[in-house]
Amino acid sequence: ISEVILPTSLKEIKDCAFVRCKELQEIHIPQSVKEIGAACFAGCTSLESIQLPDALSVINVQLFDGCDSLFHVRIPSNVKEIQGRSFHNTNIKRIILPQNLEKICGNAFSYSPITEIISHSENFIVKDKAVYGNNGKTLVLYYGKDIKFIVPNGVEELADFVFSYAYD
Repeated sequence: ISEVILPTSLKEIKDCAFVRCKELQEIHIPQSVKEIGAACFAGCTSLESIQLPDALSVINVQLFDGCDSLFHVRIPSNVKEIQGRSFHNTNIKRIILPQNLEKICGNAFSYSPITEIISHSENFIVKDKAVYGNNGKTLVLYYGKDIKFIVPNGVEELADFVFSYAYD
């Protein structure tokens, strides 16, 4: 299967619904969808771009894990949480954190060639290839490729997985 068009009556897509659909290139998710389950598109290696519905509030764990052709995802402004390995091993280079984002797991973008993160959220500051939360007191994510990184004074907490999957 290479293309799927879902009906406007659809409200939820359960866990692993499209897992390892290696030929899936295009999927049309209607705005009526409010929840997309864990690992729903994991291993969809031909998927390059996807438009997520505006009503989505959580990017579930491993949602696009292993989608190594995926280079573009628009994260809706209503998303409050990006869970672990959501975009693990994708081809995404640029991420825009939405304005309502409250929580992001440090390994959400692990093994992806991120070169730029922009934050529209009051909860996250991006500086020197790192994402900080809690007014700069928590280092959430480092996406740089430098051999040396100096954690700035004022940081009180290192989040889960902050350096665990440093991309090389």
